[in-house]
Amino acid sequence: MFRSRSVLAFAAAAFSLAYAAPQLQAQSGFSEPARFLVANNQIHMQGVIFGSGPNATLPRLRRAVNENPGIKTLVIHLVPGADDDDGALSLYRFVRNQRLNTLIASDGLAASGGVDLFCAGVNRTVEPGGTLLVHPWEDDRLGSGRNVPMNHSIHQTYRTYYRSMGIGEGFYERTLFAPLSNIRVALSNGAVAEIPDMYRLTDQELRQFNLVTQANRTQPNPPNPPNPPGMVRRGQLIGTWNFQGDAGEVEMTLNADSTMNFTVGNSFGGGSYSLAGNQLTINITGIGPVMLMLNGAGQNQLRFGDGTVWQRATTRPSPGPGPGPGPSPAPPVASIDGRWREVRQDGRVKIITIQNQRYLEREGRESVSGVVRINDEEISLPDGNGGFETFLFEIVNGNRVNFMNPSTERMTDFHWQRQ
Repeated sequence: MFRSRSVLAFAAAAFSLAYAAPQLQAQSGFSEPARFLVANNQIHMQGVIFGSGPNATLPRLRRAVNENPGIKTLVIHLVPGADDDDGALSLYRFVRNQRLNTLIASDGLAASGGVDLFCAGVNRTVEPGGTLLVHPWEDDRLGSGRNVPMNHSIHQTYRTYYRSMGIGEGFYERTLFAPLSNIRVALSNGAVAEIPDMYRLTDQELRQFNLVTQANRTQPNPPNPPNPPGMVRRGQLIGTWNFQGDAGEVEMTLNADSTMNFTVGNSFGGGSYSLAGNQLTINITGIGPVMLMLNGAGQNQLRFGDGTVWQRATTRPSPGPGPGPGPSPAPPVASIDGRWREVRQDGRVKIITIQNQRYLEREGRESVSGVVRINDEEISLPDGNGGFETFLFEIVNGNRVNFMNPSTERMTDFHWQRQ
């Protein structure tokens, strides 16, 4: 899946160190294969992730987990990356399938593939002093990920991984387009590492992108803000907008499946759109892409770097046939509570009940219960095996829910109809 993002390339340029974890010593934490030690009812990890070969990391972690079945926390002390991100994916999946929690120690550092490993934890904690570093991936054929067109399939591969782990929308784009610099990191033995061309994630970003799910040991994390300052989420774009274009007033609709259509006077057209960081690309059929930089978004407004402001179109109920009010407005989009009938193309029918994020699914005599997770335009539903299935979704007129595959953004073979 993943292309190489290993930090081995700058390991020699960093330094050799004696890095202390509980009873765990390494002369070169930036180049030695990952090792594990069980202490304090936790599995402690240090070293580079290897996807295959004699130093493969997964068999070592599997052995530690099998020998200590009661341990549920993987503590990261120094994991600077992976030698083969494609092979390392099986390690990340193993961590999630084993329902392990991940924790960056107070003197810990996770970079590149080490951050991907941290994301695999069910509950994720960063202790005060812990550091997470990211950078754009590099590929021998494609070059830097930030230079690859955003509609390339490889980008969707990354987004799908992060979504499956519950990481917030926009994190992948942050790894691509964050400003890079030489990062100085103080380690527990008093040494200082200078790591080139990286970006240190801030505490705000850890919360903003749902990288941390647990409060640290000294101070609680404030709740995720609904609209992080400056960062526009894809879900905020969906809807119909009015703005003043070069040819007059424009009405544009951005749909959940990444298609778009617009009207200018008596003319109309369509196409697609994508969001990378805060760059909105409108690809108009027959014309080509138009790239716009967003400065921010409110509930009813999008603001652009050139001073343009889009206003969300308001839906006016049509008048009734005679005196009296017209039809009642549709329920708010965010309201998914209630009883739903899941209709599938193969004829199977399920009854879904959701109340205050509690989920109950019935199919004949079988049932599945759990908690629903909703993040902007994404919804994660219990899969009956202790995990979740994540979809893009939209509620139509308050009475129907459409679902889309997050990796292909194509409609699924089922939908919900309100009972």
